[in-house]
Amino acid sequence: MLRFLFLFLLIFSIADAVAMGDTIRLVVEDIAYEPGQEEVEVCVSAEDFNGVWSLSFTLDWNAGIFEYQDVSYMNPLVVFSLNDDLAPQGRLPALWYDPRVEGVSLDAQNKLMCLKFKVLRTPCNGEAMQLVSQPTEISLTDDRLELPRTIRAGVIRGASCDID
Repeated sequence: MLRFLFLFLLIFSIADAVAMGDTIRLVVEDIAYEPGQEEVEVCVSAEDFNGVWSLSFTLDWNAGIFEYQDVSYMNPLVVFSLNDDLAPQGRLPALWYDPRVEGVSLDAQNKLMCLKFKVLRTPCNGEAMQLVSQPTEISLTDDRLELPRTIRAGVIRGASCDID
């Protein structure tokens, strides 16, 4: 009986590890800023986006350097609701869910959305665009109800600035 229990637990643990091995990765792409450039486009991509039911996050940036303008691309399979009320403070909450509750899968490194920003001041030594959990929690769900994830912030690299 003890061997049976051990074998059952071993098989259960292996199955659970395989299921939890599917980690979605959300990436804010890096951008090379050219002096004099008036706008930048920031894209959020996903890797291993398989059977996802919902996704929420907040994009965060320095509102003294960038001003949110508009959506330049939205993946037709995952059309996010964006709350631009907080954009003047450098935050853009995003929410998407699959109304059919079937789960959506995307090809590798598929763009979720691209956003246009007006450049107010030259970005110096790299300015981060990152996904954060305030005010909208970073959350992904699938049939396991909790999907492991990794997040990578994007950096907008411009010329270094001398501050007097």
